Amino acid sequence: MLALTSAAIAGGEEVSGVARIATSEGTAARLVRDGLLQLRALYPALELFGGSRLVDLMRGEAELAVRFTRTTEPQLKVRVLGCFPIALYASPRYLRARDSAQRQASRGPR
Repeated sequence: MLALTSAAIAGGEEVSGVARIATSEGTAARLVRDGLLQLRALYPALELFGGSRLVDLMRGEAELAVRFTRTTEPQLKVRVLGCFPIALYASPRYLRARDSAQRQASRGPR
């Protein structure tokens, strides 16, 4: 959350007005858990939108976006807020079924 705060106030200007932050539902939950509510206590005009649709910053649908994808808009300023670890999990049953299917596919048609 400190990175988001620092990114928002970089340059030393006073922070004022409404700032809409758009992100995925899962990231919105994490931002709230990690301190966005405390940041909102300092800046009550912050609004957080979580959803599955990417908002269009160039059309003014939000002022800030926290995303896991690169932007294709060269006019947007991008700052890396941090690294987000990700892992893939599978049950032993799924892995056994997948291994069996791969073995059958490697044998080719009969």
